[in-house]
Amino acid sequence: MSFRDICEIIGICIMFVAALVAAGSLVALWRQTRENACQTRMSSRAAQASAYNNLAQSMLDIDRIFFDNPELRPFFYEDCALPTDANLFARVNSLAEMMVDFMDNAMVQGSLLEGYEWSEWESYFCDMYQTSPAIRNFWLTNRHWYSELLGDILDPLSDGVSSSDADLLDV
Repeated sequence: MSFRDICEIIGICIMFVAALVAAGSLVALWRQTRENACQTRMSSRAAQASAYNNLAQSMLDIDRIFFDNPELRPFFYEDCALPTDANLFARVNSLAEMMVDFMDNAMVQGSLLEGYEWSEWESYFCDMYQTSPAIRNFWLTNRHWYSELLGDILDPLSDGVSSSDADLLDV
């Protein structure tokens, strides 16, 4: 066997080892890509759970206000006209602002998360708008503060509603 033959055998062995290393690298890359995809899905689900938890906690905070102040509930769930008492009006209006802030937050979070069904929240927001002169009043007065996402839901419900129709009061 000549020196040249030995060099060819060594060259072939080196190419074989390089091919094995390349194949091993491809397998490792495939496994890593698969793990990254799995982690991304899990991260997305965790983000959704966190967003939902934050919204649920905000809703529970609002529920607590209704529990502690049952006199406010009719202005939001029973289509009760806005109060004429300045102090009560201020409390109702403050809670209406909290509700609209909550709605806007939910819509913005919903737009950022793929795959979660937000239609139940949208339905709830429409129901609240339709049964609450306080929310209608606050929305019509402060619409410019909020996202187009919420506007896409509430504005169609506001079409044809004038300030007087919305039970607006200057208390």
